[in-house]
Amino acid sequence: MKNKFVLFLKSNVFVFVYVALSVILEFLATFLVSGEVKISRPGVFLTLIGLATAILCMIRNQKVRFYLSAAFLTAHAVIDLVFILMYTLTSGTIFDFEMFNLAKDGMGTIEATSPNFAFLFTSCFLVGLYFLLGGYEIDRAPLLKKKTSLTVTVSILLCIILAAQGTLAYFVGRNKSEDLSYKLYENTENSYTKQGILGNFVTQLYKGLFFNGVELGDAVELENFIFEKVTEKTEKFGEASGMNTVTILAESLEWFAFISDEERYPNGIQADEDTMRKLFPNLYELYDTSYIADNFHSREKTDISENLSLLGCYPTDAYVNYTFPENSLPFSSPQVLKTLTNAETGYFHNGLSDFYNRHDYYLQSVKIDKFYADEEMVAYSKDTGGSYKDYTEEGERNLDSDMISLCKELMFPTDRRFDTHISTITMHGQYAERENLRQYYEIIDEYGICPMPDENDKEYENKYAFRNYVAAAMELDKAIGEILNYLKTTTDQNGTPLIENTVIVLFGDHNAYYYELSDYIKDLTDPDTTRKYTDLFRVPLMIRVGNKLQDKPLSERLIEKFTCTADIIPTIYDLLGINYFENMLYGTSIFSEETSVLYSRAYDVFITDKMYFYNLNNVIWQSAEVDDDYIAQVKETASVLLNKISHINRIYYNDYLKGEKADLFNQRLKDINKTNKI
Repeated sequence: MKNKFVLFLKSNVFVFVYVALSVILEFLATFLVSGEVKISRPGVFLTLIGLATAILCMIRNQKVRFYLSAAFLTAHAVIDLVFILMYTLTSGTIFDFEMFNLAKDGMGTIEATSPNFAFLFTSCFLVGLYFLLGGYEIDRAPLLKKKTSLTVTVSILLCIILAAQGTLAYFVGRNKSEDLSYKLYENTENSYTKQGILGNFVTQLYKGLFFNGVELGDAVELENFIFEKVTEKTEKFGEASGMNTVTILAESLEWFAFISDEERYPNGIQADEDTMRKLFPNLYELYDTSYIADNFHSREKTDISENLSLLGCYPTDAYVNYTFPENSLPFSSPQVLKTLTNAETGYFHNGLSDFYNRHDYYLQSVKIDKFYADEEMVAYSKDTGGSYKDYTEEGERNLDSDMISLCKELMFPTDRRFDTHISTITMHGQYAERENLRQYYEIIDEYGICPMPDENDKEYENKYAFRNYVAAAMELDKAIGEILNYLKTTTDQNGTPLIENTVIVLFGDHNAYYYELSDYIKDLTDPDTTRKYTDLFRVPLMIRVGNKLQDKPLSERLIEKFTCTADIIPTIYDLLGINYFENMLYGTSIFSEETSVLYSRAYDVFITDKMYFYNLNNVIWQSAEVDDDYIAQVKETASVLLNKISHINRIYYNDYLKGEKADLFNQRLKDINKTNKI
């Protein structure tokens, strides 16, 4: 018996070693991204291992068995490494099927990202050791006889495993978008500790291929829901009636880019306010003349933040730029403003035209009138004799001030009302030294802030990244100056300076997560910190309403309640004096007494300024101020939001507001605004 058992072990050594190494790799990968050595729902991962094991057992040639198991192991390590990179790069994004659409956009950034060396070295060592020792053992392993009974048994086992895999993937990964209330109560982790990296990958493949739709459901109920409620007016309603709008998404902009505050940003710039105002005069001018949403948060990727500032809503399990590039979106703010005010809309971004599929999506679906990305700017510069320089071929970010200097007449026409959207790029990571920011490094050194760190400094990488981040922020400041100066010195047809009739919205699309810079500057590296963890995602929002706030003290301009990216569109509509359909907006006006709950599509997490949770059974952090009443309030607000999202999913997945439905939407929109001065 003993000899038979030893022979059995020797005969299947490649199978046993493969299983052991796969388990080690998966648990190591999960630990490196989550800090926990566990997989709470290992079913999918184990069925994958079982599938591979069954295939190996059916192979009776030891050499083929060895090389195939080595290939399985190598593929496993590569998949895990890619998703570890993605998770690290995006500060916590879990893979889902729709990310295949972002592969082209993200590969350049991933290629420039340092790999997780702990996993890279360990996986290479284990796989290499397997090749080395396995190659030595190939000729020593006992020969295996073909057994019909074994083949039949394993084939049956294989079918059972595949059926189990499909069943698990169905129940774990099926699309639940029609009713999203489960997100508040599902007792699961939204991390790789749930299924592991490989298990999550396969589940998302299965889900994306077979369960990627949402049924329309009751069309009458959906239509009633859309038009059921009209937004309530605040005391600021119509304060900006008749004005142009400029919305500026500032890539990775944080308050610490231009504000020194030792308490909030202990590792940020330590300088007096006078110095900071000299370094960032234009951002401070905007700060002094705007509503300041000091408790504004964003926990999204750029494309989602951008869409929220254009649409006020967003579906789950999709990236609209790719998934619905030709959908009819009469509810996009450019179309709403064209319908109600006949404003000319424009989009400007000094990144590549096809990045996030922006060109096709914004022209076909959002219905932007003028689209200018890098390629269009290069062509426009040649046609007009402009001095725009494209730095993309040199591997550097383009300069925001170059974009404004070239396109300001297109952005801010004087003969018509305009709705202009600008997305900047200079402050986008990676934060490495750039030749086109040389002038700013010289100013930084002149003022003695953010000096080049010593390479032996244990915080070298953080300090080096921050130095480059601040230089990029100075370039953004120059771009803001270009905008303000042009609006001040250019008049409309009535001889009024454009600055007096223009709302300027500037917001950060997300925190500076590259190199975990935001964590370092705010000293919030640990979610269990007694400091406010959600401050990690607190970024700027400033709204200038013509010259109406020039003489107002900060106390009269400061908005201290929790606000988020979904509140931008409701606030703009509120200021312009536009009544809108409340159920189409995820947020509320920042001037409203109501407070939003942020639900992040990118990270599948809920955020307030006092809580950060995947669901109410899995709260990652909460303030000591949180009590049962607060949780009840959050639960109610989040439930209303999830109900809105479930209806928005039905609209998107079925392109519901097209044709006659779009006409109906526009007519209803006009009807509820027929007495308003917009």
